[in-house]
Amino acid sequence: MGQRLPPSVLRPLLAVLAALASLAALKSLVWPRWPSVRPLDGAAIAGQLRAGGFEAVPLTPLPARRSSERTTSPGLSYGIGAGETLRVLRGRSRERLTFQAALLANADPALKLQQRQLLTGPPPSALGQVAGSPVRQTCLVFGEGSSGGFGVDGEKLLTLVDQADVGRNHQLKALLGLRPSRSYECVLISVSGPKGGQPISEGRWQRLLTTIRPALRRGATMG
Repeated sequence: MGQRLPPSVLRPLLAVLAALASLAALKSLVWPRWPSVRPLDGAAIAGQLRAGGFEAVPLTPLPARRSSERTTSPGLSYGIGAGETLRVLRGRSRERLTFQAALLANADPALKLQQRQLLTGPPPSALGQVAGSPVRQTCLVFGEGSSGGFGVDGEKLLTLVDQADVGRNHQLKALLGLRPSRSYECVLISVSGPKGGQPISEGRWQRLLTTIRPALRRGATMG
């Protein structure tokens, strides 16, 4: 067994840790941290699309959005053939109770669904309309060393977040109050079909998710 630290060393160390934790807690109350995320790797996503037999025509990206309740990375956009457009972005909610795909999608008019309905899947997804085009969406949660999982509503996404391994570095920062114990973050995947046409077919949707999934975990979570 290792030697225990003498009281003369242990007491100051505990005092420093307590002071850091108190300072971090005070800071979070006075200056609440807005959530932040890293952008997705566009080159990796385009490469995966082409390798999977999809087109990958770059389109104008959607702007990043940031507020006190949510943050999204720039929304990368690609024409993937068959008149369909893929949009992907990484998004994060500051509050546990508001974490769901709709919170991220509603940040941009090009993603906000009208006549929204939930599909159980697998994987779970949401189907709706944007400016007369059929759109299907889902959100992918990743954890440290986790293969991840798809969800749309808060119940499913929170289950995935709670099951994810956040890693020791994250746990230490959470203990010191430097970051939340959980990161309410996922990658929103949205595919719009031709205006007035049909949504992406089930088989093509499944193949697309399998194709781009490895590229979507590029980029670590920020605090």
